[in-house]
Amino acid sequence: LYPLAGGAPTVLRGHGRAVVAAAASADGARLATADLDGEVRVWALSPAPGAAATLALPGRGAVTTLTFVDGDRAIAIAGASGGLQIVPVDPALAVARACARLAHFGRAADGCASP
Repeated sequence: LYPLAGGAPTVLRGHGRAVVAAAASADGARLATADLDGEVRVWALSPAPGAAATLALPGRGAVTTLTFVDGDRAIAIAGASGGLQIVPVDPALAVARACARLAHFGRAADGCASP
C-alpha cells in the first residue's frame, strides 16, 4: 500500500498465493484481499495498516472479484466456479447469523443465547 501523502509503502503479508482481487471499504478503514486459493483476508487500515482476519470459506476456489456491501458489514465474493457468497465481516453479526442457523436446526452452541 502506498500512502497518499508519499513515503515508503506498507507490505501486507499473509496470503500463501498471489492476490487476485482487492476492495476497500467505503470509509477506507478496511481492505479485503483474495488469493488464487480463494482465501479472503480483511485488513485493518485505519488508523494504520495492521492485522487481518481470515475468512475461511472452503470449496469456493479462486476468487474473481469481491466488494464490500451492506454498509461495509459484509463482503460479496464471486468465484471462478460462478458462485457468489455474501459473508459478514462484523464478528457480532457473523455470530448472530451462525446462532440463528444452529437454532433453526434445534442445536445450541457456546456463545449463543438461549431462546
